[in-house]
Amino acid sequence: MKHLHFFTVSLFLLALALAGCKAHPDPRDVSIKFLTAIQQANYAEAKNYATDDSKAMLDALSSFQKMLPESSQEKIKNEKFIIRNVWESDSFAVVTYASDIDTVGKILK
Repeated sequence: MKHLHFFTVSLFLLALALAGCKAHPDPRDVSIKFLTAIQQANYAEAKNYATDDSKAMLDALSSFQKMLPESSQEKIKNEKFIIRNVWESDSFAVVTYASDIDTVGKILK
């Protein structure tokens, strides 16, 4: 259950990060960089892709991750992400992704 909560929060943060992009970098690249930074518990790096509002959420996520058992943290660190689809609008992108641990598609806005 904690794993599900971790990735739900991650999805929310990524959605905010993508919505906050001023230049138009490739949403696939931004998504992978953001998810990888969170996966590696590199919240300083993840903040580079986040809005000001989501940076506070990253701090909370950092605290939450410290409470996970080592086995769960290791499982998260080995997860592989797969970008399934990207839809772009003028000011935001919607990215659908899955992982090798959780194959149910997730939508990021």
